[in-house]
Amino acid sequence: MLRFSIIVIALSLFTLPCFSEIDSSLQSYYDLAPGLTIPGGNPSQPTDDQWDMLYWWNLEEPTGNNGLSGIVFDGELLWITNSNSTTVFYLVNPQTNSLVGQITSGIPEPQRLRDLCTDGTYIYGGRESGIQKFEIETRSFVNQFTFPPGMSFPRAMAYDPASDHFYCGNFGSQCYEMDHSSNLIRSWSPAPLSAIYGMAWDYDAPDGPWLWIHDQTNPVSGCNVWQMDPATLTYTGYHITLNISTGNDMAGGLEYCQGLDPVYSTMLALSMSTPDQAAAFEMYPVNPPASPLNLTPYAQPIFIPANGGSFEFNIAYFNTAAATINTDVWTTVTLPDSSIYGPIINANITIPPETTVDRDRIQSVPANAPPGLYTYNAFAGQYPVMQYEDHFNFTKLTVGDNTFGIDNWLCQGEAFSDSPMELPAPLQELFLHPPYPNPFNNSTVIKFELPYAGNIHLNIFNSLGQIVFSQSTYYLSIGYYEYIWDAGTNSSGMYFIQLTDNLGKKYVQKAMLIK
Repeated sequence: MLRFSIIVIALSLFTLPCFSEIDSSLQSYYDLAPGLTIPGGNPSQPTDDQWDMLYWWNLEEPTGNNGLSGIVFDGELLWITNSNSTTVFYLVNPQTNSLVGQITSGIPEPQRLRDLCTDGTYIYGGRESGIQKFEIETRSFVNQFTFPPGMSFPRAMAYDPASDHFYCGNFGSQCYEMDHSSNLIRSWSPAPLSAIYGMAWDYDAPDGPWLWIHDQTNPVSGCNVWQMDPATLTYTGYHITLNISTGNDMAGGLEYCQGLDPVYSTMLALSMSTPDQAAAFEMYPVNPPASPLNLTPYAQPIFIPANGGSFEFNIAYFNTAAATINTDVWTTVTLPDSSIYGPIINANITIPPETTVDRDRIQSVPANAPPGLYTYNAFAGQYPVMQYEDHFNFTKLTVGDNTFGIDNWLCQGEAFSDSPMELPAPLQELFLHPPYPNPFNNSTVIKFELPYAGNIHLNIFNSLGQIVFSQSTYYLSIGYYEYIWDAGTNSSGMYFIQLTDNLGKKYVQKAMLIK
């Protein structure tokens, strides 16, 4: 089989800003926990910049109320629900934490609204008698509609803009999905959660959407956010415990929003503590910068013959920062059945400021790889946490066999000097390995490495110098090849395996046939 020569990657490290630029007069409410990693969560999914606390508010200061339960952002103001008998909402300026208005009519008391959600035009809140609908522009009550028969009132609510449906929950009661006409779409048990108080619909997640559920007691008493796949209504296993107040957190409303921060979308979480407090946590970049990682094939489309082959590519990383950066770079292959093979390359790169590092490499595709469409993937970050990604496709054919086949996913080329997994520098000329097994009975494997593309001719001689086997010339790309010689009709004795390259240079190995 043929070992490919690898084309090297050019890489430059990057630094992603964690917090936005802010007015110095607002420092008491912005960036109170720079660089903070919220404790808790699933150890198998370590937190990165996501879930860093960006903003924090002591809501009892502007509202004078300790019965706050729900929070939502309308693009300008925070709407806060409360248990006061006359005020339905407090309207709070998030940049100054100041009260700018109240909504005091429209709902009979003593019932109060709990968790809130919005579709951008209206704000919805759940209470014992039904779901209340308010218009944002006029700040007025519109109407009330009920929840499905047999379901508990929506203490927790989230809105899915794609389906125009609501997701609802109430402590340990059955959770459910419903439409505007109070029709039940689906329902499910919230277990193992039993104290659900908030929900939020995450429509920006690149691997989503996700339904996030705010629970008061699982796994600890506090603000516990669980990730659920709304397609299957099953928890993904990822959860995180948010520290909002001084240790007496109790989960209240939850809402995902854009526009509160100019750089990131955020998750608003309310803690019904003493005092009632809320925080905004970083989720996704609103306008992510162009990726500094570039994966470029030398030619497209790429078709690999059935017996294996190779392709050349360049991988580059651009460090535009004024400081030296360090990153991991790795590659994988997505197979036709969507399974992942790799990492193939797994290197660590140090890149000086304002510098591009790139590598030219050659990737082999083995004969036993199934036919179909493949994706070659490159990643940069802190392995296995990906920060940047690039990819291209190639196709493995069902035809195009030749005698020499490639037997592995070897990748060779310009070396990553910092990588402990890097292979030695590529060969400068053809290398013919000793046959294996040797001595052999009936068949042996002939392997050679080709560091350049060209025509290869195979002859096998007996001890009298007679040619007992001759293989027609094949044009082969750079790679690692093998050929199985079946000598079943030949007599026992010494044989000489000879490869001739396109420059006429000959390479010889001995093989002993014993019957």
